[in-house]
This record gives sequence, C-alpha cells and structure tokens, in this order.
Amino acid sequence: MRQRYGVPAELRFQTEPQLALEMVQGLVERRDVSFAWVVADEHYGMIPAFLDGVAAIGKWYFAEVPTSTKVWEGQPPLEPSGQSPLGRPRKHPRVAASAPRAEEVRQIAARLPARAWRRYIIKEGSKGPIAADFAFVRVTRARRGRPGLGGWLVLRHSLEGQPPVKCFLSNAPASCPHAALVRVSGLRWPVETALEEAKGELGMDHYETRTWRGWHHQMTQTFLAHHFLVRMRLTLKKSPSAHAGASSHPVGRRAATASAERARGPRDHPVSPGAQLRRLSFASQANGETASSTARTAA
Repeated sequence: MRQRYGVPAELRFQTEPQLALEMVQGLVERRDVSFAWVVADEHYGMIPAFLDGVAAIGKWYFAEVPTSTKVWEGQPPLEPSGQSPLGRPRKHPRVAASAPRAEEVRQIAARLPARAWRRYIIKEGSKGPIAADFAFVRVTRARRGRPGLGGWLVLRHSLEGQPPVKCFLSNAPASCPHAALVRVSGLRWPVETALEEAKGELGMDHYETRTWRGWHHQMTQTFLAHHFLVRMRLTLKKSPSAHAGASSHPVGRRAATASAERARGPRDHPVSPGAQLRRLSFASQANGETASSTARTAA
C-alpha cells in the first residue's frame, strides 16, 4: 500500500509535536534561519517532550498550555538522590515532604491580587491597539510528581472576557523583560492569518490527492502562490501620503508614482533580502491549521 501511493519506505509514523521538534532541530543543525523563539499552541504545549527538546537545543519556547497544567510557584524544596531511610536508593531528586503540592495554573490565576495584573498593548491591529491584562509568575512545571523545567507562567486576560484567561509557559530566563513576553504572545496571529488566507483564497485545503507526491505538490503550489501574493501586496501598498500632493494632471500623477517607487526601493526586492528570521510558530491541526502535518512559519 505504501509503495502504491508513493510513501517513502524509510518514513515512520510521528506525531505533530515529534514532527515539529524534528523540523526545529533540522533548522538549527543546517543553520538555515536565525531565530530565538519557538511559539506553539496548546496542542504542543501539553507535550513536555516537545518543550524539553526545544530547550535542549538552546531555544526559548513560548507555548500555550491547558489551564489544568500543574506547577509549583518558584522552585520547590528537593531531597537529593541517594540512600533513603527505607527501600532502594533514590536515582533522582524528589520534592521534599514539607513542600506544598503542585497546583493547576488556573488556581494560581484565580488567587492573584489585582495589583499583579497590568495592561499591555500586544501589537497595533488594523482597527487600533490590541491590548490585554497580563500577570507573570516564576514557576516549576510538575512532571509526574517531580519537578521539571523552571520558567515563566504568563497569564493573559482578554479585555472582552472570552476566553477569560489563557496560560502560557516559557523557559525564558528570569531576566527576560515582561514586555518581550507580551510581544511574543502575539506572534502566532500572523501565522494563523497566513493559513486562513491560503485556505480561503488559494485552495490550500481543497484537494483530492491520493499520493504522497500529489499532496506535497498541492502544498508547494499553495505556499509559492501565497508568497507571491504577499510580495505583490508589499510592492503595491500605497503610501498614506500618495494622494496628498499628487496633481490631477497626468504629469503630476507620473511624478507622484515615480516618487512612490523610489520610496519603495527596487521592484526586484520589495522585502529586504537582509531581513533575519527571529521566531518559529507551530499550530496544530486540532485548531484547524493544515500545513504539512504541522503548520510551520518563520516570520
């Protein structure tokens, strides 16, 4: 069956988080792009192995997690590995009996005082600033009763109240400014917008392929078409002052057009070739995203 539909013989089954981690590791090994952050939705944030893998290659993750995720505030006291009073020696450190129990992140969010929340502007949207209330807590994630990686618990409260609170975990260091965490919390939106455009305008999800090559051919054409349209959008984008000083005379219009073209720069490079890529974002099929089993965008 695999041979009939052209599936490579060496291909093995992998989950979306496994595929995503393999992609990130490949980018680091090949040095294809420069980036510091890996941004992911809840489908990836609930998989500790994915987050640990991102941290292991020296990148910072910012991942949405379920509100039921259990953590300790700060670092819980530990009992080192070694000989125990009863039974076999312990191979790993464990949380001290005197330590408080790990609790769900929604419990932490519910008991935070009003002074812990502060309003930030995430980004400038087409209809004005997009803002939300944020709170930041240093926590340690619980892994089957044992402490995992420490980092930031970022809580975002929508001003519209739907959903009431979103929770994110990040392994960024304690010195990372809150403003940087706020900015990164909005980096998934351009990815989701690009996927919606590709599906709604370019037929990304309109296919009836039955072979490995056919499906990849459809995805490749969609990505190339979207890339072309984005470049055209940037090239043909009008300056806010394009019509302010333009004369109604044809000569005046030509002069205004030439001035706008000079301001935009060479047509061959509407996007600066020296621009560096700074983050990766992953969105799961569970949220309606479809792109090569894992939606991957560097922007």
